Amino acid sequence: MKSSQSRPGMAPNTFPFQPSTGTGQTVSKSPFENLGTINSSTNNTYGISSHHNPAANQYGGPPKAQYGSPPVPVFNNTNPIGPLAATVGATQGTSASYGTFQPTGPSMMSQVYSNRVNTNLGFIPGNTQCSNFETSSNLMQHQTSISSQSIISEIQHLNSPSYFVRPTVAKVPNSASLKQKAHIPVGLVFQPLANPPPGYPEVPTVSFGSSGIIVRCKPCRTYINPFVKWEAGGRRWVCNMCGFSNETPSFYFCGLDEQGGRTDRYERPELSIGSVEFIATAEYMVRPPQPPVYFIVLDVSLPSVSSGLVETVCSAVKAALLSDNIPGGGRALIGIITYDTSIHFYNLNPNLSQPQMLIVSDLSDLFLPLSDDILVNVADSTQSIINLLDNLPTLWRNNRVVENCMGSAIKAAFMAMRHIGGKMILFASTAPTVGDQAIKIRDHARQGGKDSEKVLDREVELLRPANDGYSNFVHAMVRTYISVDLFMCTSQPYVDLPTIAPIVKKTSGDLIYIYGFNAYLHGQKLREDIISVLTKSSAWEACLRFRVSRGWKITNWYGNFYFSGTDLLLAPSCHSDQSYSIVIDMEDNVTVAPDPFVYIQAALLHTNSDGERRIRVHTIALPATQNYIELASSMDVQATVSIICQQAMDISLHSKLLDGRNYLQTICSQILLPQSNQIAESAKSLPLYILGVLKCPAFKDCKEASQSDLRIYHWTRLASLRLESQIILFYPRLFCLSSWNHQQQENEQSLVLPPMLNLTAEQMTQSAAYLLEDGESMYLWLGRAIPTSFIQQIFGVASLDQLHPDYAETVIGSTGGPLGIKIAGLLHNIREQRKPPFMKLYVIRQGDPLENRFFQSLVEDKTQGFMLSYQDFFNKVMPRTTAAIPQRYAH
Repeated sequence: MKSSQSRPGMAPNTFPFQPSTGTGQTVSKSPFENLGTINSSTNNTYGISSHHNPAANQYGGPPKAQYGSPPVPVFNNTNPIGPLAATVGATQGTSASYGTFQPTGPSMMSQVYSNRVNTNLGFIPGNTQCSNFETSSNLMQHQTSISSQSIISEIQHLNSPSYFVRPTVAKVPNSASLKQKAHIPVGLVFQPLANPPPGYPEVPTVSFGSSGIIVRCKPCRTYINPFVKWEAGGRRWVCNMCGFSNETPSFYFCGLDEQGGRTDRYERPELSIGSVEFIATAEYMVRPPQPPVYFIVLDVSLPSVSSGLVETVCSAVKAALLSDNIPGGGRALIGIITYDTSIHFYNLNPNLSQPQMLIVSDLSDLFLPLSDDILVNVADSTQSIINLLDNLPTLWRNNRVVENCMGSAIKAAFMAMRHIGGKMILFASTAPTVGDQAIKIRDHARQGGKDSEKVLDREVELLRPANDGYSNFVHAMVRTYISVDLFMCTSQPYVDLPTIAPIVKKTSGDLIYIYGFNAYLHGQKLREDIISVLTKSSAWEACLRFRVSRGWKITNWYGNFYFSGTDLLLAPSCHSDQSYSIVIDMEDNVTVAPDPFVYIQAALLHTNSDGERRIRVHTIALPATQNYIELASSMDVQATVSIICQQAMDISLHSKLLDGRNYLQTICSQILLPQSNQIAESAKSLPLYILGVLKCPAFKDCKEASQSDLRIYHWTRLASLRLESQIILFYPRLFCLSSWNHQQQENEQSLVLPPMLNLTAEQMTQSAAYLLEDGESMYLWLGRAIPTSFIQQIFGVASLDQLHPDYAETVIGSTGGPLGIKIAGLLHNIREQRKPPFMKLYVIRQGDPLENRFFQSLVEDKTQGFMLSYQDFFNKVMPRTTAAIPQRYAH
């Protein structure tokens, strides 16, 4: 214990250090291991109510095509007693609303790309749908008496929806030789917490009531799912993963029908739907579920103050508080510290008239100057927090300290959070130069020279951490359930993100990098992104495990997480926009798949923001095929490109960037080569997407000093980015606005996007305006010969020369004309569709220096950093093909 006397480095009138005195029991085990129990009498450390199961509803009656709508009922899976057990819950005029997914509902991807035009191409980039995963209203227990195609069809109706799971192929190869011939990586992209598209129901919640048991396979721990088989009249069930015959718990017993299926299967989502969420029982908790915790760590050094970062952050956090949208309601906790070359703590006790600042300047001996009131309840201390946020910009306005101690600030925040966990939101304007984990900027000069091999080696060296300081801190972070989001808003050309990024990636955090940050230019983007972090629904103290059926194994895992043991992915905090990917292969001693289907299950154990421990389970079955054409035709090109990109990033980091680029080209050629006579429809967009990957910032050649920072930012982002956002980065959307039919529509929701153009300058003219969006930014390019009437209607100025690009967005639609209003509405709709992140709009006049960034996105042309056009690239990956080059758009 520290001395109670005043400590060196503490500001006058500060509190002496006292250790935290929480009332909860000490827990040595990690909740990630699913061990131990919580007694109902255990003290609640965080002041939250003990978890309880809400009143359960039961549903009966025949299955219907659509399985429900919000609010989602909780299914109590304890069998009703008595002769009416089969129809319990059915009332007059009401039928069961849970059965299958409606096939006519809008697809997420088709909504995103509904305005792409299909001409001679035979495919629409970005609109690839895996038709094998559409669903119908007819669920059946599969059986041997029906045809194999019918079995496949019915099995697929039970699968987890495609907005949660996207496999690279709808049919897997049943032999090692077929897999080797096809070269298509067999993998899956999971977005376990994805928000269902409009018109689709939420994931149903399943409770096993007072039984205290979740039905799982005894040896392999697979969760009960629609693909298990029943035997012995329902007294036993056979696991679809390992084949073990389990005894059915007495509370879960139900008889079988003449087809061998349970008579109550339509009443139980876990037996009829591929995606469910189980309410966790006591065995899945070793402490009370944690509340949402947000700890703001803000750089207040001179670069941060002068760029407007401090003021923007304070404004955004205040807006989030006032919106009353922070998850957790009265349970959420928040804390704030600031730093330059010292650490500044703030007492946010609501009983104080003003928050008190306590300074610790001895970075070699950090301690907490307060035992309480660093982390406070949001509802109780809202006014104290707002008072502090209002005063921070003024308090630090005249700060002339240039250096910062970000590493020490992270350690201080960790000390304040470690008894609970939560999300640390870190803001920095420069690399840390003093204190723990200070960074010595690595020399870029050695990148020059004529020896290209040495240049490439140096480039890869700069993509790796200079030391393991931040990586070594990760274990302590994860063990205490702390995730880190880093906002690096800098004007420095190089801040060594590769050294800092592991603390983000391995704690399941997000990295936001804004180079050349200026509050006037980037303030709105930063503000919206901060509000998104503070208000989005998140999962806390989470862990994720994938399981695959016998004869198969998982060879690679991709995403932002901490890998524990042999197959457990730890994610202290995760959210709906994050994805995880796996690659599977046959076991080493298997040459032919042992079963006609391969089953994959993902289980995410987490605490939601309401303090409930849940297990979200997604299960999918993929049929095996021995037919190459069936395999190639079933490829989901978007999921395939995502997996290939993950593999290429991994190769680049562990070998050379050149090896990663070569892999992208080689795998594209290997997939297309067996189709040299006729390319399958599913593969026609593959070379275009791979070309986009090669030209995106993650892989393109770049000579700027910030290239390693920019590249590691994109690698960290792509590792967990949702699939449709990856695709739009690889192949952005381009629209012509000056020829858009912009007639005013009565309903803004029905706004029709302009036709999408090819990503080539061949279709552009100097007399038009073009909008390009890549999911991260938007660019409005204005040709020099564009009619002045268009400029007047949109911006309210007489000519292009009178338009200042930095202020242009603020005046779009200011004249009140229909075209200006419609374009403003278009920009808003695209942003809403993509966020997060918030996309900044760059207005570019022809000839402006920034237009190089616009033309770099036209991936079908020769671009700086990768001087191959689409036709050149296709000829390179398919040198001896007799098939016609897939045509692009023609409008």
